Amino acid sequence: MRVRTLLAACLALAAAGTASAQDDRSPVAASLLFDRAGIAPGGSVEALVRLEHAPGWHTFWQNPGAGEATRIAWQLPAGWQAGPIRWPAPETILSDDSTVFGHGFSHEVYLPVTLTAVPDANIGDPASVQATVTWLACKGEICLNGTATLETDLPVVASAQGTDAGIAAGRQLYPSAPVGWTLAARLAGDRAVLEATAPHAVQEPRFFPGTEMIWHDSRQTYEATGKRLTVSMPLDPFYAGDKSMLSGVLRVKDEGGVAHAVQVAVPLVAAPQAGETRAAVAFSPSVLLLAFLGGLILNLMPCVLPVLSLKALSLGKIAGQGRAAARADGLAYTAGVVSSFVLVGALMLAARATMGEVGWGFHLQQPVVILSLVLLMVAVGLNLFGLFEMGVALQGFGTLGAGRGGNTGSFLTGVLAVVVAAPCTAPFMASALGVALVQPVPTALGIFVCLGFGLAFPYLLISLVPGISRFLPKPGAWMENFRQLLAFPMFGTAAWLLWVLGGQTGPDGMLAGLGAALLLAFALWAWGRGARVWRVCALAAALGMGGTVYLATMAPGPGPRATEAADTAYSPERLEALLVADKPVFAYFTADWCVTCKVNERVAIRRAETEALFRDKGITVLVGDWTRQDPAITAMLELYGRAGVPMYLYFPPGTDRAGARLLPQILTPAILRDAVAG
Repeated sequence: MRVRTLLAACLALAAAGTASAQDDRSPVAASLLFDRAGIAPGGSVEALVRLEHAPGWHTFWQNPGAGEATRIAWQLPAGWQAGPIRWPAPETILSDDSTVFGHGFSHEVYLPVTLTAVPDANIGDPASVQATVTWLACKGEICLNGTATLETDLPVVASAQGTDAGIAAGRQLYPSAPVGWTLAARLAGDRAVLEATAPHAVQEPRFFPGTEMIWHDSRQTYEATGKRLTVSMPLDPFYAGDKSMLSGVLRVKDEGGVAHAVQVAVPLVAAPQAGETRAAVAFSPSVLLLAFLGGLILNLMPCVLPVLSLKALSLGKIAGQGRAAARADGLAYTAGVVSSFVLVGALMLAARATMGEVGWGFHLQQPVVILSLVLLMVAVGLNLFGLFEMGVALQGFGTLGAGRGGNTGSFLTGVLAVVVAAPCTAPFMASALGVALVQPVPTALGIFVCLGFGLAFPYLLISLVPGISRFLPKPGAWMENFRQLLAFPMFGTAAWLLWVLGGQTGPDGMLAGLGAALLLAFALWAWGRGARVWRVCALAAALGMGGTVYLATMAPGPGPRATEAADTAYSPERLEALLVADKPVFAYFTADWCVTCKVNERVAIRRAETEALFRDKGITVLVGDWTRQDPAITAMLELYGRAGVPMYLYFPPGTDRAGARLLPQILTPAILRDAVAG
């Protein structure tokens, strides 16, 4: 507890008694309201503790600075649950000498808490809900402790309408996820520096730290130019807690004077020494070997198999070719893979330098990329069926080396293999990517080259070693049947990607994506008829497809899967609260487009034996969904040296972030059981 906190407490004890909400002399009036007129069995409702302050008086936020945060203790029916307070963005509280006394609220404030009923609650029976609210109210140098016991009956109903209280509370400024923002933090001597780029011009910034690591007084300095903002804050030299993360709320106004508040949770990294990056010393030549092994294992991951199965067509062709043609085919495929890995790596490094934190698979967080891949897979499948032939280049892309333009097709197969490999992160690959993203550009690109070479190596080996090709089947009529058979993995991949699109944009986006795929199929079929009227129909369908793509990617979302697990969703604040309470936590980070993640969930996490284990041990499960960009999750991945999902962390009871156990990327129930028991 800080010196000012002690002073505030002494002032409160010296003041005339303890105030309560029922006392007319109290400077704070408390009441209990709800955002809905009842609660359904197994459902939830927002309980709103409203505090109304007399002029000049204020109460305190979760990190109060020089006061005490308001607290709420609940007495609920058996089995009901109360979540944490969802704090609004605070105000700066000034002392008489105009220094920052703390962070808190004046006027009227709503403190929402989610209450969840048991599934067998009886409809028609009112539930007794009691909240004991305690606060410290201050005006200048005078402080009063306050307590109010608020009790009401909440009807249990089949469905309930919203209330005016819920509407009023919704008008308050609650911090939101930093969508469209880029955030990074670094140490600079005895200060922490937050660097931000907003989606709009910013003015009147103020950072409210979530922990006492940052000194609360007015010595913050700001530099705001257009959308870019730098906040420099003094560190508290007496703070002994976790200093690996900078968390809090950044409050700004846009050019129209509208206030915005975003949640901040980013790693606080040490400033690099002159001429080197923070993790440059972590590089060793063994990282290149890890990258090669990761790329090699990537061939076995399920996301790459549909594309690699197309190379089976070329394997039959190699068996009937001379050694020179086989070598050219293998080298073309390798060139496509390696050059694509280098390009993706360069884009990642450029994005991190300009946009902030991104990771492996970042392009799949964009609905337009997902839908583009859907249409590509549909086009490839239709070409494999023989529905259309459109010249050497496109045929080479469609048959991927099975027809004319074989070397071009092999190169494009390599490109496509890297594009669809993004949903997967193989063992060894994650560590290599984590190192690559904090290296100088030449070293980082060298790691991406090794990744690509590992992915291409098996096919390159077959094409270069004559003895291996003798065991391959000879060309024949079977190749046409096999070519058509391979269309089905393409359509299966398209269906899976449409499911991912639904998770990002909701059912409306998925329906628009299906419409775009249908229009594409018609356009390709009509173009293949050859006649001018059919070509006009094809162009019209293509234009309609473009409009449908726009509708699909602009759908509001998120889909139903994003809301089903709201009670287990990861947030830095939720994790910190559990760790402070000495609760064991299993946190895993996933995405709808991550095939490895989904396999692990099915095989290891969402099994009855695992759920029973977690229940018996009292382990809270948190799920970080990275399907769409989430800077808080990206920061967490970087904190543990990962460039993408999946990532699995177990926090034993009584540990902080530094005590997490990083689990393998391929899980089994036994691995989880050993991690919990170890």
